Amino acid sequence: MTEEESKKAELLYENLNNNINIINMGDYKYYDLACIKWKYCADYFISTKDKVCKYNVSKLMKKKKIKIAFLIPMASTWSCETLYQLLRQDDRYEVYIVVHAFFNGTEETVKEEYYRTLNYFIEKNYSVIDSYDFSNNRSLDWNGIGKPDIVFHLNPHYKCFPEKLWIHNFPLSTLHIYVPYGIMTYGATKNQYNQMSHLLYWKIFCESEIHKFMAKIYSDISDSNVINSGYIKMDKFYSKTQNKKNIWKIPEEKSEEDVIKIIYAPHHSIGNNLCAFSTFDHNYMKFYDYAKNNSNTSWVFKPHPILKKASIEYGIFSNEEEYEKYLEKWDMLPNARVANEGEYIDLFKSSDTMILDSVSFLSEYLYTGKPYLFITREGQTFNFFGQELYKILYTAEQEKFEDVDKFINDVVINKNDFKKELRITFFRKYLDYLNINKKLAGEFVYEYICNNFNLIEKLK
Repeated sequence: MTEEESKKAELLYENLNNNINIINMGDYKYYDLACIKWKYCADYFISTKDKVCKYNVSKLMKKKKIKIAFLIPMASTWSCETLYQLLRQDDRYEVYIVVHAFFNGTEETVKEEYYRTLNYFIEKNYSVIDSYDFSNNRSLDWNGIGKPDIVFHLNPHYKCFPEKLWIHNFPLSTLHIYVPYGIMTYGATKNQYNQMSHLLYWKIFCESEIHKFMAKIYSDISDSNVINSGYIKMDKFYSKTQNKKNIWKIPEEKSEEDVIKIIYAPHHSIGNNLCAFSTFDHNYMKFYDYAKNNSNTSWVFKPHPILKKASIEYGIFSNEEEYEKYLEKWDMLPNARVANEGEYIDLFKSSDTMILDSVSFLSEYLYTGKPYLFITREGQTFNFFGQELYKILYTAEQEKFEDVDKFINDVVINKNDFKKELRITFFRKYLDYLNINKKLAGEFVYEYICNNFNLIEKLK
């Protein structure tokens, strides 16, 4: 923080506390609010941010139409479907998607993921803004993305965004909301709860009460901006509708009822990564060979979007062409395919089990009620929620692939699911938000927004 930035933060702080009406919030950015955090104590920051947000809410209450943008880096992290549809159907809101680049990968994989995500929303007929020009390495800013009043962030790792879309660079006249892209499970609690982005959000709608509790412990501002809404992405699990079309490849000599449908979902965190969950380097060919040699199974290989980059950097594949050839080997099997598409709820619903070392799926698959196997390795760490979750999982060490075969045969095929009741109890205690809140998570957030802007009263 420079001396000039420090003086600007001091002036902002004094005006907010003495005469807020003389301030034009548009003259300040969220970076200036962050400087107050750096210059003063957390309590000063909380009270100052609270005044900014209340002032912005009072301004938006007077608007006939509120503009809401959802910033989304990857289709697979799209977690707000029910909320988006509720807002889109309400003519008091103008709502749209902003696809932005996410710089965590090779130049090619970043571009691939960007256009995959952009096309995903275009094909679903969403109102969508293409915010990044790769030919000129140029991003749109707040003005360019339509000057939204409220911005939903679906990923807190803002330093992987184009700098113009960092929360720091939005005008202070906007409000920012974070909806987690996954159920936070692993042990890097600072990344999950105490980045500057977490502190600047107006509200964070978290996955469960235990996640709100962890924010209280690990965030510099406690849980002052955190609300337990439940995990919006899982709203679809409470619907009985399911699309099985073209999900599973069934060998010609088999019927769908004859095969066990298995998802293999490896994480990207190979080696001594900060997250350190992936066992892909140990087992990537073993899983392929198992699928090839067991025609009574059907497989979907569901890699993490960043696995291509990570597996090349670690040396499993020498280049992107080799990685793509590995995917082709899966796709050429009569009983397997690769799934790179963003949506996966129907995949989960139609499967019989999952074998994984990925992090968020570890919790999300609980919504199916089905057994699943977690591959373990040294270095995996868990937060409070993850530690409790780990106790109810079937596990296999990465070096003991024979335990994978044992799980498939004993637990899945022979239905000796002796941990089923443990999963049910855990799910009801922590994740069954429909029964806890008596409404879907998307409905919870929608009603919260309407109530805050007195839009419920305006309907009457």
